[in-house]
Amino acid sequence: MNVTGTKKIISRLALASLVCAGAVFAAVFCLKPQWSDMIAGCVTGGTLHASVPDSDVDLPDVSEVGQLHDQTSSPPLLHPPSGICDPAVTELLDQGDLQILTGGPVQIVYYRQTDERWGDSHYGSDKISTHGCGPTVMSMVVSSLTDTLIDPPSMAQWAVAKGYWARRSGSYHRIVIGTAEAFGLQAEAFTSRDVNALREVLFSGNILVALMGPGHFTQGGHFIILRGVTLSGDILIADPASPERSLMSWDPQLILDELSSSTADGSPLWLIKTPEDTFTE
Repeated sequence: MNVTGTKKIISRLALASLVCAGAVFAAVFCLKPQWSDMIAGCVTGGTLHASVPDSDVDLPDVSEVGQLHDQTSSPPLLHPPSGICDPAVTELLDQGDLQILTGGPVQIVYYRQTDERWGDSHYGSDKISTHGCGPTVMSMVVSSLTDTLIDPPSMAQWAVAKGYWARRSGSYHRIVIGTAEAFGLQAEAFTSRDVNALREVLFSGNILVALMGPGHFTQGGHFIILRGVTLSGDILIADPASPERSLMSWDPQLILDELSSSTADGSPLWLIKTPEDTFTE
């Protein structure tokens, strides 16, 4: 090989090295902002989804991030074990612009996250229909237990401003206690996993917010309300993803068995009380 050919090869190798170095440099600086995003992200199905809260919002606790389960709306893994209850037990009534779930000690203002009026409304960069079970449940809680009527899109907007939205994963679990306190209610972890204790607290006129794991309600994580007990001892619920499941009665042991494994911020079961309530476990 002559000198000219050797120089050409060296020049090409040098150019290739510069291109590779430039690509690495660009990759490092393009990805660098995402490293900080991951601090507030969560692992769902093996994929890290980053959440970037506003600068004036506190980052979630590390333990909360690690236990956040994907709340993307999806068909449950299992079919309901029973059919819809007799209307004498519970029914969904239209009252003006509202729907009311009867049957428990508290009549629940029912909101469905897939309602055509707001299903496509944004919850952060997600949609209420796919990721909004958290704000939809809390809009039911607030509308049912206080004098404030607040619909899911209004609650979703408020929750984003407070830093409760978790990008592509639903809501951080502190949405329950934080929202309850902001609207004059009290929320605390209900730690008993005894069927009779669960029935007792519901018989006493309380409601609970439950974070469910895979099973009859979800494939990942899903917020619902436990709102009453039937004469046979089954549990009545309010499921923001399904009016049909909300009109069924549920075995309390099944509810307890399918609770999420997370323990972040009081999860997976919160007792909701008005200030005058005095029930304790």
